[in-house]
Amino acid sequence: MSHENASSWKQTIIAAMTSYIDAGSIVAGAAGLSLWQAYLGMDGLQLGLLASLSSNAASAAVGALIGGRLCDAYGRKFVYTYDLLVYIVGMLLIVFAFNFPMLLIGYIIVGLGVGADVVASWTLIAEQAPAKDRAKHCGSAQFAWALGPAIVLLMSAYLNTFGLIGNRIVFAHLILVAAWVW
Repeated sequence: MSHENASSWKQTIIAAMTSYIDAGSIVAGAAGLSLWQAYLGMDGLQLGLLASLSSNAASAAVGALIGGRLCDAYGRKFVYTYDLLVYIVGMLLIVFAFNFPMLLIGYIIVGLGVGADVVASWTLIAEQAPAKDRAKHCGSAQFAWALGPAIVLLMSAYLNTFGLIGNRIVFAHLILVAAWVW
């Protein structure tokens, strides 16, 4: 493997790790939802708001629309880099949430981050990959998208037996991965 090829794979793997944290956030939220419901005494409307405004729904869609425009205006790497900080802030709100508004705002911020960084990271991968290996590089993002839920689900199956603290730990691990990628 040439130095140039190794360097492009390193960039691809780092960018693809956002797929891991993005998809992981979706599964972490779903896996811990009953724990949060019990802790906060959420009703059906509140559960519906979390689901519809999460990183798998409306806020991700809005984040993608905003992220796409920002990527074209300021560059993919700029948006990708600073979007990770947005994601981390949202995750911190979730990890330390003690009421429904804090949890909901965390979910919305994470969703916005997920939407923006999918656009930025996948485009960055496609642009930086060598032309002859572009599809292989882009496929790694999809692999990371599948790996995130698998690992988060396994972690959740074990850690959620400890109650809400376990789910908070699952979310915290996604913060650590995001900080490493950043």
